[in-house]
Amino acid sequence: MEILAAYDLTRSYRDAAKICGVSHNTVRSYVKARQEGAQAPVARQRGRMTDPFLPQMISWVEQSHGKIRGDVVHEKLLALGFTGCERTTRTALAELKAKYRARNVRVHRPWTPEPGLWLQYDYGDGPVVDGMKTVLFVAWLAFSRFRIVIALRDKTMPSVFAALDRSFRLIGGVPTYVLTDNEKTVTIEHVAGIPVRNHQIVAFARHYSTSLQTCLPADPASKGGVENAVKIAKADLVPKETNLLPEYRSFAELEAACEAFMEEVNSPEPGLWLQYDYGDGPVVDGMKTVLFVAWLAFSRFRIVIALRDKTMPSVFAALDRSFRLIGGVPTYVLTDNEKTVTIEHVAGIPVRNHQIVAFARHYSTSLQTCLPADPASKGGVENAVKIAKADLVPKETNLLPEYRSFAELEAACEAFMEEVNSRVHLATLEIPKDMLRVLERPRLHPVPANPVTASFGQTRQVPPNMPMITFEQSRYSVPHTLMGELVWVRGTDTEVVIVHVGDAGPVEVARHQLTRPGTPAIIDAHFPPAPAGALERVIRPTNKAEEEFLALGAGAALWLKEAAAAGTQKIRHKMERAVTLAKVLGTDEVDKGLGAAAVHQRFTHEDLLSIVNTGSGTGQATTTTRTVTDHTQWLSQGTGGWAAFGTTPATTNDDFEGAIDEH
Repeated sequence: MEILAAYDLTRSYRDAAKICGVSHNTVRSYVKARQEGAQAPVARQRGRMTDPFLPQMISWVEQSHGKIRGDVVHEKLLALGFTGCERTTRTALAELKAKYRARNVRVHRPWTPEPGLWLQYDYGDGPVVDGMKTVLFVAWLAFSRFRIVIALRDKTMPSVFAALDRSFRLIGGVPTYVLTDNEKTVTIEHVAGIPVRNHQIVAFARHYSTSLQTCLPADPASKGGVENAVKIAKADLVPKETNLLPEYRSFAELEAACEAFMEEVNSPEPGLWLQYDYGDGPVVDGMKTVLFVAWLAFSRFRIVIALRDKTMPSVFAALDRSFRLIGGVPTYVLTDNEKTVTIEHVAGIPVRNHQIVAFARHYSTSLQTCLPADPASKGGVENAVKIAKADLVPKETNLLPEYRSFAELEAACEAFMEEVNSRVHLATLEIPKDMLRVLERPRLHPVPANPVTASFGQTRQVPPNMPMITFEQSRYSVPHTLMGELVWVRGTDTEVVIVHVGDAGPVEVARHQLTRPGTPAIIDAHFPPAPAGALERVIRPTNKAEEEFLALGAGAALWLKEAAAAGTQKIRHKMERAVTLAKVLGTDEVDKGLGAAAVHQRFTHEDLLSIVNTGSGTGQATTTTRTVTDHTQWLSQGTGGWAAFGTTPATTNDDFEGAIDEH
């Protein structure tokens, strides 16, 4: 935003400066120049001590491809007569290197491979078995991401041919292209940048009706899929201090481990794995929230539940609800090493929290944790958390409005789950909720009827006529729908949390700030609408005569209220006469008349007749007037008759003739 526009919007130097990212003095100078009719001030560029040496520095950056160090550049500049400090040199060099990287950065475009088109393979250093080094042959299908890991004793041509043949048979076919590095088994040399193929690999490709291609030398990004697969295979199969795997006693044991790895990464068994993690939720009512995200590995079914914290009771409630949403309990549950799960590590072995152990035993599942600082081991739920945060947390990128209540956030989570689980998943090309219903739910074991309640606190019985419970001599409200029900109450340093265990599992129904005895904590939404009081009496007819009168309309109801408040005599008799009058003149006319009578406080029957006749036009009176401008049509006498007063009228023969004839 421009400086002057920001000032006109805020009328504050400092606020406009914050919007534009400048000093408030700059804003003041711009405003002063505008008021004086002068040109806006122009920022003055001040030179740097390194400016005379920029050509040399740019040349060094270009020659080193952006790798030269700051201390080396500073030594060279000192030899050229530079008098500044090393910090100045590093600042200027950092800008030059950033510009160089921006000009020479490699731009990656997402690759959408065609099914059955590409297979990539590469090698990784395997473990030492019986004192001999081994090799991990790793192949990767670009479209389905199917991974193959085969243990080899060497990378000679026969071993490579055998590994490729086995790969083709494992995937059940031969792809159109096979991409790999420029190993001597594939490329014997390059002539003018063109790879010369090994004649044996050419014969192999011709035999299997495939085309073998190689990436550019020293360019692993051109086959990044298999590079990543090699990295994961080495992390899970090669014994290291980070995974604490034991040494393999034989090559057959290594081959069995490769088979198990392929089975795990390629085809998660239905009902076997559920992963869960957390994401930072939006701020609601000034309080931070947490998004609990769970992900079924086979069907890709995603669950998002809004939580107020990550304490043990909240985690238990979220897991129980997740099990009930998917309709069963998986064999394994994988998550991070949160304190609710792992309290410490001893010699690399996680020590479980005894409460989570009891929880897992109650639900007949096994809770596992990934390696510390290794999010890739549960990448499915990591990606699900990323998508949930992008769609649910208000940001500038999605322009979502702020949530007005926690219930609104919960509704948004429900809508998000319905949306993502009802559309086709890109990896499986299936709808997750259909895969869950048809394939995975039958493999899950049943959810216990009673959830774990050990960490939910103390039980309280809600009274049958007042939705209030007592905790530590203070009273807290719960939803009125829980009157007569059993709830669980626990307290923290600042809050009181109330949980109800129903058919859908444990659900947090209320959360209050701590209060003192004698001052109850009440949430208005927990109570139904209050009944009408003395100032808002509700009309309820009790007999047929009252029903007939009130059936006339809103005017009749208003008349009844006003007439009763005014102490009108014989009110029932007047109601009966109004009903009779409505049968003669019509319901609408009488209802309008009753409304007018109530407004003007006229409650006799004659008043009603007068109002109805005047308003409806059934009598001689009319409510409209017309101005008559022609004096011949005036009804008033006027003064024309007084014009001959005091004069003698003239006589004519005609008058006498008429008199004689008459006589």
